[in-house]
Amino acid sequence: MTLLAALVFQRTQEVTDTLVTLLIQIVHRIGKRAEHRVEAAYINDLKRVAGKTRLLYRIADAVLEHPDEPVREVVFPVANEQTLRDLVAEYKAQGGAYRQKVQEVMRSSYRNHYRQILPALLEVLDFHSNNTAYQPVVEERLCCK
Repeated sequence: MTLLAALVFQRTQEVTDTLVTLLIQIVHRIGKRAEHRVEAAYINDLKRVAGKTRLLYRIADAVLEHPDEPVREVVFPVANEQTLRDLVAEYKAQGGAYRQKVQEVMRSSYRNHYRQILPALLEVLDFHSNNTAYQPVVEERLCCK
């Protein structure tokens, strides 16, 4: 009986370790897939405007040569309106919105797919921490069971 109890205890620890590893892998996979999706979308946005440095130079040069003329007469002969819209979209894509977009894709992925398995996985695991900073999270998890 003692050997059986030791075997069961050891096997329980192995199963718990495997479940924790699975949880970490799932969360990592959600993040990586979200980053790949967002990067692919941004790369497509970036590729839309070819020769943007030269184009921006030509616009700036035209504006400096004719500072008093209307924008439509100076800028639009150099770059059409759609190209300027693409430049604005590209600039917005490069801003701090990247992390926010990755988080949105991660939430969407969780909401549409992983929501089914993660609660079952978390229900099986018991969480403990010696770190006092994490105690409120652990206590909240324990009281919600």
